[in-house]
Amino acid sequence: LMLLDGGEELYLNRTLLTMCGYPDAEAQHLSWNAILPDTDPAMLLPAGPGEERGAESGAPVEATLRRKDGSVVDVLLSASEVQVFGKTGTVVIVRDIGQHRELAHELTESREQFLALTKQLPLAVFRTDPGRRMTILEGNTAAAEIFGYASTPDLLGVAFADLFAEDVTVRSLHEELHATGLLSHRVARFRRKDQGIVELSFTVVLVRDSEGGPLYCDIIAED
Repeated sequence: LMLLDGGEELYLNRTLLTMCGYPDAEAQHLSWNAILPDTDPAMLLPAGPGEERGAESGAPVEATLRRKDGSVVDVLLSASEVQVFGKTGTVVIVRDIGQHRELAHELTESREQFLALTKQLPLAVFRTDPGRRMTILEGNTAAAEIFGYASTPDLLGVAFADLFAEDVTVRSLHEELHATGLLSHRVARFRRKDQGIVELSFTVVLVRDSEGGPLYCDIIAED
């Protein structure tokens, strides 16, 4: 799975990185053209007014994915527009069909079936302030659900630092984030509101203003 923002990769999950043969350390340097050079991302979404290109009713598209070692994999791409922090982004699901051609029938799935799938994605997206406690300012429904909150408003105001279930050196993570601007694909255990424990992979991006000062942190997490 990848999340695109304005045609640029914002996030690739661990499964897709493994499929592409790239280590976590190179995740932030990948571009669409590096892994899907023969596919125009504009083909994945329905064409707008006056446009000739675009997917028909959000139907999946067959493509060739290029791995780091130069080998290729036949994949099926399914896309849907999502709202991320007030901007329109695109969630792209990438499925390996090279040795599973029976999945090709998914090319005819209805848009309703595809939307039902994307609604079930355990992809939490939320924003915090840049302070040491990293207070949550906004987030999507999946973020509230993954931490056991009844709704997004209930999650707002919660300190991300307080959600870690174990003795994680939050101060060290915070210092690393402010030094590098990115914590990529970290894994930790978190305590839900109901006291249950969930293990999540998370990526944090520090967003700065034009003068380099910290504005906020954008976080993507999945179980």
